Amino acid sequence: MKILVATDGSECSQIAIEALPAMCGNASHGIHVQTVVEPLPTLAGLELQELESARKQVRTTVDKIKSQLPNCQIEGDVVVGQPSKVILDTAEQSGCDLIVMGTNGRKGLSRLFLGSVSRSVLLSARCGVRVVRAPIAGLADRDYNVLIATNDTFESDFAFDQILSSYWPENTKFLLVTALPDNGRSEQHQLLATSWLKCCLVRLNVKLSPRSVSYELLNGEAKAAILAKAEAWPADLIVLGSRSQGMVGRLLRGSVSEALTSSAPCSVEVLPMTKSRVEYVYVESH
Repeated sequence: MKILVATDGSECSQIAIEALPAMCGNASHGIHVQTVVEPLPTLAGLELQELESARKQVRTTVDKIKSQLPNCQIEGDVVVGQPSKVILDTAEQSGCDLIVMGTNGRKGLSRLFLGSVSRSVLLSARCGVRVVRAPIAGLADRDYNVLIATNDTFESDFAFDQILSSYWPENTKFLLVTALPDNGRSEQHQLLATSWLKCCLVRLNVKLSPRSVSYELLNGEAKAAILAKAEAWPADLIVLGSRSQGMVGRLLRGSVSEALTSSAPCSVEVLPMTKSRVEYVYVESH
């Protein structure tokens, strides 16, 4: 697995970096640490200072991750440019599987905060994006609660395949949820949604053998219902699928995933569907 960690040296970026051990475990991943310095053409001296500061921070970060994840291949770089474009281009060119970033940052460097760089990356990335909101405290002594928001769509099924192929700590506790609006809670809709959740539960148990996995039908509009459940459970991470490229895909992805990433009390990982899974059948008429 190839992971791109976008960092600017801020506290929020440090929280994202601290989440890596729980994400990687003893597996061998390739991790690329990147800081983007925005160009300052009228302040060349200041830009040089920012570059040197950024390079020092990246070296320190790379050394820290190497000490925590000795089985992983770690590298880092500093790039001058427009932050979201550089991050997206790097992810695309390197065949990145996941972008990890914090929710905000500080001026002078990449300024990672939802609504700007994070929002652009979240809406446009062709790979998964995990926005780390809060540190995972005391994880060794408790369950790691992962809420999977899913439904019977191609996007959710594609995301679920990615979830099944990812590393999860032994103490991960999964909760599968589907939200049904008030006007969609007919007996037939509930039966179909429950069947989907049960199928996902079986797939999780067979592939990952987690400590615990359960499911729940939520009542109400998806964003509000998922947020409420994430707070009440409480979740350490929300994972959901989304559509990928194109203006319509970005708008659809933004409607739920952006709202969750902006408002959730925990980290959020969005897994876009990056290839078509629809089969077209041509039937010749006679």
